[in-house]
Amino acid sequence: MPETLRFLDEVKANVDRLTADADLHASARSWLSELTRKRYVDSFTWLGRPVIQLPQDLFVVQEIVGYLHIDGRTVPWREMVARHATELGEVR
Repeated sequence: MPETLRFLDEVKANVDRLTADADLHASARSWLSELTRKRYVDSFTWLGRPVIQLPQDLFVVQEIVGYLHIDGRTVPWREMVARHATELGEVR
């Protein structure tokens, strides 16, 4: 089995284990509730902009961008972010 497929199988198995863990769900809900009360999420910026969701959301965005296709070709997320940041004047 190719390494990439093996990794995806491991990810799925891990997500399945995490999904089934009721104690982890309770801890996560408690943690999120406390972080929300203390406005933890208001402490972060990305490319000079406030992050209005949990910082983990940035990783999800990067994963999605990693699979985007532009002009018929796959564009690595680093190139995509740099390209858009440059267009927005964020990178000098």
